[in-house]
Amino acid sequence: MRYIVASILPFIVFPAFAVNSLAAFQHENGSLVMAISRQGTLYNFDRNGWTALGEPCPGEPPFSLNLIDRSTVDNSALIFVIDSSGACYQTSGSSWELFLPAPENTADISLGTIFNLSETDFAVVLIDETGEILVNTPGNPVQKPFSVFPRAPARDMSVYYDRPTDTLNLFVIGADGNLYAYMGGSWQSAATPDSQWDIQEIESHINAETGDVFFVCADGAGNLYSNVSRQGLQPAEYEILPAPGPWDLELVHSGYNNFDLLCTDSSGRLYQALEGSWNRAGSGFPEYYSEKTDAD
Repeated sequence: MRYIVASILPFIVFPAFAVNSLAAFQHENGSLVMAISRQGTLYNFDRNGWTALGEPCPGEPPFSLNLIDRSTVDNSALIFVIDSSGACYQTSGSSWELFLPAPENTADISLGTIFNLSETDFAVVLIDETGEILVNTPGNPVQKPFSVFPRAPARDMSVYYDRPTDTLNLFVIGADGNLYAYMGGSWQSAATPDSQWDIQEIESHINAETGDVFFVCADGAGNLYSNVSRQGLQPAEYEILPAPGPWDLELVHSGYNNFDLLCTDSSGRLYQALEGSWNRAGSGFPEYYSEKTDAD
């Protein structure tokens, strides 16, 4: 199933089970921006704001929304949603199909995301509440390629699959608020001795040619951190995320070293970071407001 790329945010040069889950990517004519609410309603964003698509996801909330960019192949996107049981659903924007059932005999799932092994093959990465990491692919047994994450329950993760080397890069935020990467067969913390940040969420981009990793992270108070200085994570020159939280971030690569940063607040209001400030792009999800309540 595919969703045709048609939504454009003209001002944009261009996860984890958050309260709402945001996903976006840049294509040659603009950007596709979508989100799923904690109730499972899928939304598309355009100049008129959020538009609900079809019936809510039949899975168990909360949800993680994942878009696979196929704009260079056939001007489309693939839409996947992972629920809190670890089941993965696919949608055309109108109906839902079970893409991968939840793994059997596992603890409750804390995090889930999807990545593309090839143009046609996809895999799901799950972390359960005990720190067990599962890789689920259609037609194959569930694999456990990583040692147990030592700082469970994990808060958020970011993955990057390098096709030429068949390497899955995994970055995880632990229960201690620190960033961890799996290197040399073990989990290594990226924390510095003087860092006392309580990181909740991570977004990343890996340059496929150089291997450079760009991180943007947020703590529970809405402060942002990044490694743009190349000196580890440092406070970023951004305003605090707009209230009310919790939030969901989306880092959008728009070519070369250019990125845009989007976020939704707890009601689904969409914001874009512009020169360190947050510019509101749209009101919250209609389902969060009564007919007599101003959605602004």
